[in-house]
Amino acid sequence: FKTSLNISEGMYDVALYAKINGELSQMQPLSYSLLTFNLVNDPLGVEGVISENRATVYPNSATDFITVKSEKDISAIRIFDIKGVLLINSETVVTGEYKIDISSMPSGNYLIQVVIDGRAEMKHFIKK
Repeated sequence: FKTSLNISEGMYDVALYAKINGELSQMQPLSYSLLTFNLVNDPLGVEGVISENRATVYPNSATDFITVKSEKDISAIRIFDIKGVLLINSETVVTGEYKIDISSMPSGNYLIQVVIDGRAEMKHFIKK
């Protein structure tokens, strides 16, 4: 769905909802942010969400392994199911590529949070 909001610049908390079996339900609350964004008003008068793609997750879709790649140090990687339940929490610092075994996970849609320089970036992947 699409919605229009009349809000000013600043930091905002966002509640995430998932449609599961036709029912809309709020995702499980977490002790850290799933989604963080800054709303800015640029000099051209265009409002938007600033996003820095500092991590790459591939392949998408995958069956056995996914790889997280970044030119900067990755301090944490967390994988959540579509309801927001934390499935994998790795806080090992790596640079370059980090391979994750997902072979035991059921098929479905997942979210992966990659923390770089203290900032979380959320990606989506599909497990076949």
